Amino acid sequence: MKYLHFNHFDSFNFQGKPSGDVVEKFDPEFQAVVPIIKRGGRPRLLVKVGDRVEIGTPVCEDKTNLSVLFVSPASGEVAEIIYGYKRRVDAVIIKRDKKDSYITHNNVSVDKIDSMSREELVDSLCKAGLWQVFTSYPFIKAPLANETPSKIIVSLDNDEPFHPQFETYFKDQAAFFETGLKLINKLCDSNLIISCSDSNKAALNQLKDKISVKTNGAYPANDPGTLLYRIKESAADNNSWGIYGDQVIRLGQFFQTGQYPNKRIYSISGSQLKDPKHVSSYEGVSAEYLLSAESVSGGYRAVAGGLFKGREISNDSFLSCTETALNLVKDDQDQELFPFFMPGLDRYTSSNTYVSAALPPKDWELSTAINGGVRACISCGICPKTCPVGLYPQFLMKSLEDNDIEDAMDKGFLDCVECGVCTFVCPSKIELNSLFVESRDKILKQVS
Repeated sequence: MKYLHFNHFDSFNFQGKPSGDVVEKFDPEFQAVVPIIKRGGRPRLLVKVGDRVEIGTPVCEDKTNLSVLFVSPASGEVAEIIYGYKRRVDAVIIKRDKKDSYITHNNVSVDKIDSMSREELVDSLCKAGLWQVFTSYPFIKAPLANETPSKIIVSLDNDEPFHPQFETYFKDQAAFFETGLKLINKLCDSNLIISCSDSNKAALNQLKDKISVKTNGAYPANDPGTLLYRIKESAADNNSWGIYGDQVIRLGQFFQTGQYPNKRIYSISGSQLKDPKHVSSYEGVSAEYLLSAESVSGGYRAVAGGLFKGREISNDSFLSCTETALNLVKDDQDQELFPFFMPGLDRYTSSNTYVSAALPPKDWELSTAINGGVRACISCGICPKTCPVGLYPQFLMKSLEDNDIEDAMDKGFLDCVECGVCTFVCPSKIELNSLFVESRDKILKQVS
């Protein structure tokens, strides 16, 4: 077993970590398909208002990559289609009939995996709406159906606060996980890497014969892209894929049942929640539904997905098929009087700006306040110290702002995993990660 130690950060300790309790909530009135597509894709509608759908009915596809299909997580009727900028499809809302009728794929089963060709396996996953569970590197997008990865990295830990962890999502799912691994093995010719944190005792005990990489370090140590950077052996390995353990289980569920797996475990967390917990529910439910009957204090901003890479949503917004965390961050817009004279005893700092840097570790309360104004880069050197893949974000920023793509590439830009840590720690409040995401989009358009 290979051991990887990451010293870029000790830990991210924030208030609002969910307990191990899992509450069941399976009676939403509405569910939705939220077609979030990375790297310049654009959803194309396959249904209209009033259409009858079943669980697994195709609803949207990515017209730039037809391998990516979004299917209905509910049976019922298409009630509304919400459009965004330039009439981009933001959500397809389905009014449930509460019959939970499924489309069944009779051509898949566990026994058929060995006899199916790789092309047949890929075709089955695409038609099921599960192809986008894989992330293709170096462009961090859904792979094309005709791509063959050098490696597939399965990470059992999603250490971005606050996703459901192994001991929560893996309970009673071992058989599905085994089936999912069997399928993935065939997709990458058995060149499979399974990793977990050295603190994940449950995984190390239950899957010790399968785990090949053990990590030590804070987010994003267990991001598949970060792991790829540390274990790749040749340029060919740059074209590898990543997937998290909970998604492996979903692949196994599909091949054991022949039906789209539409049940998820969500974490609802954050300092504004009185009782952070996990909720077992359907895919595509709204934030309002997940938070119903929960005690919430004060104003908050809801973030779907992780705290670093998630997206801001409103209460009536729905979570996408890849989002399993809902974080409530204190909405703090108040201006402080004489902030430069405040010691910052209650503020998190990564740059020793506040007195809190000298205090014992504790769980910090996050808020939407940026604690200062945006200013020019001061070359403080904090972002390279925290970059998990050893890049110099301030130099990359200057190259990309000058539109010098070749220089950024020479500096290793495509190794960036878009973790967002550099933005979080920047004392000048520069949105580094937004620039990196936009620049990667441009590069992909040029090479496509």
